[in-house]
Amino acid sequence: MADRFTDRIQQWRKEMQEGSLPSVVLLLGQSDMLVRKAVELLSDQMFQKGGKDLNYHHFPGDSTRPADWLTAARSAPMLAKRRLIVATGIETWLKKDSADDPGLAALAEYVRSEKPKGQIVLTATEVPARSWLGDQLKQAGAVVPFDLPDKPADVQDFIRQAFRKRGITIDPGAVTALADALGASPEAISAEVEKLAEYAGKAKIITAQDVEEMVQRLQGHDVFDLNRALVQKDVRKALTILERMFHNLLDARKKVSASGLPLFLLSSSFEFELRRMAVAKKFEATMDVAGLAAALKCKDTAASIILNNSRKFTEAELEAGLDKVRDVDRRLKSTSIAPKILLEDLVLTICLAGKKR
Repeated sequence: MADRFTDRIQQWRKEMQEGSLPSVVLLLGQSDMLVRKAVELLSDQMFQKGGKDLNYHHFPGDSTRPADWLTAARSAPMLAKRRLIVATGIETWLKKDSADDPGLAALAEYVRSEKPKGQIVLTATEVPARSWLGDQLKQAGAVVPFDLPDKPADVQDFIRQAFRKRGITIDPGAVTALADALGASPEAISAEVEKLAEYAGKAKIITAQDVEEMVQRLQGHDVFDLNRALVQKDVRKALTILERMFHNLLDARKKVSASGLPLFLLSSSFEFELRRMAVAKKFEATMDVAGLAAALKCKDTAASIILNNSRKFTEAELEAGLDKVRDVDRRLKSTSIAPKILLEDLVLTICLAGKKR
């Protein structure tokens, strides 16, 4: 599979058209939006003549078993050529051995089916270093990375395509400025593209000045934006926001002095968000949104978001993050190290948890 994000999309579309896509594919990506885009791409290709409602089956990976996915995949399709089975968040199964569940071995065998009745799509953020299922899928060429690479050229290409699909022309300088301002966050890029597309109106043109005005608006990032970058492990965006907050010394609601900003962030952002996700880990197995909402005393919609965010971290990573917060708090009060450096190190610890640094 090609390295560039857009090339991977084209390659995958070609495999679907030729019927050479493996019967089981594992989509890897930190961005839920891009993974959903990949599933939609496959769905559109499979059901372009209808039949999706009767043949699309979604299974939460943490509360169902491979045998469930296979049963649906082996059922005869209705008014369509094939069924589409999507099992999301299968990290638990990637950590198991084939001996732990007979369905895993059957799933690996299904990968080699030449004329399957159903296409199985699995999703996860990453494959553990030692994964029996991951190895089986890699050998079959069934592991598909679907993240936006953190390369300026790829980010700029993603932006250009987003505007091109909307029939909007964007100046080269505007593309560069937008990429520098937003980093490699598909969610952030898509949100700003939508806003700029509305701004373009009938003219259908975005200039560098348009983007410059948008970037000036982004200078007012608040703690909510920083929280979102942290829980998505978007290190580039989190560091960018932190830099702007120190530069502007404010959030969306009130002025914060340079000396008060670090402690303000520790108490209202980092520690608060990590503790909420730590509580959410206890509800992951059951996906009990209502129970989590009651525990955190928040609305169900907020609890659902927190629950999904918590899945990007292990319990050990959250504990390490909280330990780091306490350590930074102590060092802010007892050492002469620049507060900005300490907070940047904290952002790196949280966002790069589970990754080799």
